[in-house]
Amino acid sequence: MDETPVNFVFLQGKVLANVGDQVTAHLPNDFKQSFTAICTISLDCKLFPTIFLATGKTDLCHRQFDGIETRYPYKIMHSGGNTSTDVMLDYLELLHDWANKEPCALLIDQYRSHITSPVVAKASKLNIGLIYVPKSGTDKYQPLDRRVFGAVKAKYAMKVADRIFENSTPISKPEAASCFIRAWNTVSLATLITAWRIPGSNLENFDQETLGAQAEESDDENSSSDGEFEEDEEPYSDNEDDDDDYHQ
Repeated sequence: MDETPVNFVFLQGKVLANVGDQVTAHLPNDFKQSFTAICTISLDCKLFPTIFLATGKTDLCHRQFDGIETRYPYKIMHSGGNTSTDVMLDYLELLHDWANKEPCALLIDQYRSHITSPVVAKASKLNIGLIYVPKSGTDKYQPLDRRVFGAVKAKYAMKVADRIFENSTPISKPEAASCFIRAWNTVSLATLITAWRIPGSNLENFDQETLGAQAEESDDENSSSDGEFEEDEEPYSDNEDDDDDYHQ
């Protein structure tokens, strides 16, 4: 599991002034806006529903994402913007369900909300082993950072560009979330397999063919609920070619 920012407003702000003058730049509040997406993959190459973080203190703020259009499942939680301890506690419950309430392990970085006492205690109660990525090592040891997020962001950027080109209007948060969901759910199996080949681990020489067969079998059994590895049937173009550590 890991978090990533999803940018959806890029206004080209400019300030006019006489040469040599020192002025204060008054740029729009939405000069650059983003929201947080929490993403999860498993060793057998399953993609789990994206979780979006709404900014606010109650479920009412979930309305920020009203209007998402997608056939893929997703979840919405809320916090001050980044992943909080409460979000992590809810996530662990969700992960427990995804694992069919069986013991499992979670590979995560050492962001402050990931290492709090309540989170560690909750994980222990649910038989979830927490495996922490070494600090400053996410680019090498975190599968999502190693390979997946780069591919997702490239697909997402193309889908956003297509949307803006077709409508010639700014993109909204729900529309951006819809584009991200489609990008997430069309990540290739090859990308997921490569992401898990972590240098120095016993996964580095993992049997890719066996892993791929497991993933495809799992996909056949669960495609109706999870949608992993399905073709993108939404009305946006998709480039299947593949080819940030985030915490504010």
